[in-house]
Amino acid sequence: MQTPSPISSGPTLMIDWQIVLVAFEKDVKKLDATIERLLSHSLTKDILILASDKPALRERCARWDIPAQYSLPNHYPESGYWQSLLQSLNYRGKRTLFIRAGALVPTAWDGRLIATLEESSALAVSPVSAQHNLLTLFSAPRKPLLSVDALDQWLVEYARGESFDIPLLLESAAALQGESWVQLLANSKNDAELFLSAHELGLPLLATDQLYVDDSAVQMSHLPDKLPLAWKEALSESHPLMSIRHAMTELDSKQEAPPSLCNCLPVRLHVVHSWGGGMGRWIEDAVEGDSKHQNLVLRPLGDWGAFGKRLALYRNAQMDRPIKSWLLSQPILSTTASHYQYRQILAEIVREFKVESLMVSSLIGQSLDLLRTALPTTIVCHDFYPFCPPLVATYGEPCTNCDPKRLEACLASNPNHRFFIQETTEHWKNIRSEFVELVLQANIRLVAPSKSVVKRYHSLVPTWKSKEIEIIEHGLNLALSNNLAKLRSKSPTLPNARLRIVVLGSLVTEKGGDLLAELIPKLGQFADIWLIGSGESGRRFSGISSVTVIEFYEREELALQLTNVQAEIGLLLSIVPETFSYTLSELWAAGIPVVATDVGAFSDRLKDGKNGWLVTPEVTAILRRLVLINESRTILKNSRAFIGEQATRSSQMMMDDYHELELPKDCIPRKRFFLARRQYNNPYKSVVITTQQPAGDSNIDYQLPFLKVLSEFLYYAGHKLNYSPRLPKWPRRK
Repeated sequence: MQTPSPISSGPTLMIDWQIVLVAFEKDVKKLDATIERLLSHSLTKDILILASDKPALRERCARWDIPAQYSLPNHYPESGYWQSLLQSLNYRGKRTLFIRAGALVPTAWDGRLIATLEESSALAVSPVSAQHNLLTLFSAPRKPLLSVDALDQWLVEYARGESFDIPLLLESAAALQGESWVQLLANSKNDAELFLSAHELGLPLLATDQLYVDDSAVQMSHLPDKLPLAWKEALSESHPLMSIRHAMTELDSKQEAPPSLCNCLPVRLHVVHSWGGGMGRWIEDAVEGDSKHQNLVLRPLGDWGAFGKRLALYRNAQMDRPIKSWLLSQPILSTTASHYQYRQILAEIVREFKVESLMVSSLIGQSLDLLRTALPTTIVCHDFYPFCPPLVATYGEPCTNCDPKRLEACLASNPNHRFFIQETTEHWKNIRSEFVELVLQANIRLVAPSKSVVKRYHSLVPTWKSKEIEIIEHGLNLALSNNLAKLRSKSPTLPNARLRIVVLGSLVTEKGGDLLAELIPKLGQFADIWLIGSGESGRRFSGISSVTVIEFYEREELALQLTNVQAEIGLLLSIVPETFSYTLSELWAAGIPVVATDVGAFSDRLKDGKNGWLVTPEVTAILRRLVLINESRTILKNSRAFIGEQATRSSQMMMDDYHELELPKDCIPRKRFFLARRQYNNPYKSVVITTQQPAGDSNIDYQLPFLKVLSEFLYYAGHKLNYSPRLPKWPRRK
């Protein structure tokens, strides 16, 4: 398993701490291993070796380009470790991380301890240990079998992200700060008195469950001899690490590596709706293609009466089991201008999960408070909501303006306005006004997937002409594009047969379902049509001899479906302007030319007569073009050759472009290293924290199809069987 690098490239981190590597006479053979880890896994390069003045240590230290101070005694007295080294260093309170020779550290260990130190304002913070009897990661101190990186990753996945009081400092590793140490050292004869004095002065000594150090090669003292009975009882009966020690011991004994090792990356919160579709595709591709952020996803759960009854936070775009969820006492019907509880929830997420930026793909079921956080915020214009409640900015024809009078007429009679009919016209006027004004803030970036979206927004919202809208086209995930690319070199093997046409995706009215219904009687005379992924909207075409309907397919099956069809041409019939069109990208990735209506992103992306053909959204024009293609199949061959020269844009390319747009930061916030590396990807821990959950309710998205919910239930049941230790072994798969 590859060791992650300590930090991603980009802005610098303000470093005001030093690392002191402690080496007594007996530590000479352990020095090299610790130095190697410090140099490759620390954020700071300000390292000092504090060593005993022995020839062997001097010779070993000279091998490294690290300053050394030889003021330590050869040995330290019992209960005098910290007294000896702090006095030898003449420690005056600068933020310093002390590490004993022989200890091995994981990635960004110093930044993570400093983040805890800074957040808690403690006098000192110690990490979790391998062999200290109070701070051991295991049921009992032991020499670990897994690497320090693997165990540290497991710890982060299990840990609560908490610090807790302890009556000592870990001798193998600890972070110290504060001038109070000068007084404490002057008034103490040994370490026990040092720790007691800190307690008496109300100066906290803490441990954190967010960092593990492998100190199995270090000899150290354990608990002080004299401790209050209540402290001893608490540490033995309700230790903060007690709940995870058995699991960590089992994982180490089995030498089971974590699913992956994670870097310390900035946390980005994606905000989406629950409808799936193109946006669902985009968020999956965006998270997969983003190697520069730790991505979390916030989405509302609700129904047609209120789209935001609950908020759920997920660790990635799969959105199978939330990390945490909240029940809203007052559900959000569509989008609200402000919502007190929502604002508190958002602040909690930003604070607890150390969110550094927002990427808003939808405001459905959300509050405009999202745009008031002052965090760097990117709005991805997948549609025209909430400026346009019907989403598509089409009322009879694509809208180029929308004054209050036109908005009133639209909300009263536009058939596209069918999702949020419970809200009043005054509500939408207020939402529009607030939204337009909030977007003008300097911390908010607008991104559109095609030129037509920019042009239409500048026409619809004149005040945004001064606001740059960047264009970043969507990309396909790597697995899908690779599978589809295999079809590019395979031309259909039936050149003299009936024309073979494929239509991908939904066939509701706005996607051209009614147009296709008019086309099919004449189109079926010379062509066979496959409707792939049409869902329920394709059922009205079932039973027609020239039409094959495949309602649903998994995305990874698309290449196989297209191979079976051997389609010569794709047909995309949207009558409202698309903002991008994933189906167009997929057909091109497979080398299939496309006939598309001359609206929206189709007009932007197609080169007429090259990689496809643009037609007006009328039956006569569409049929005329398909007849010409049928009579001259050579143009299909030429178009396939042109498409073969087109590069397929990947989701990674897309997210790299988004990364280039990020507002520059003067420095990296230290909070990034608090609870760093957590991926919320623990296969043995799937507890969902839910606030205000009524009896009998669970985190179910009522907008999901029944089969999808059933599939998730079966997954849960199988997971429960496999990992519930109280169940007998016979029903388990493992």
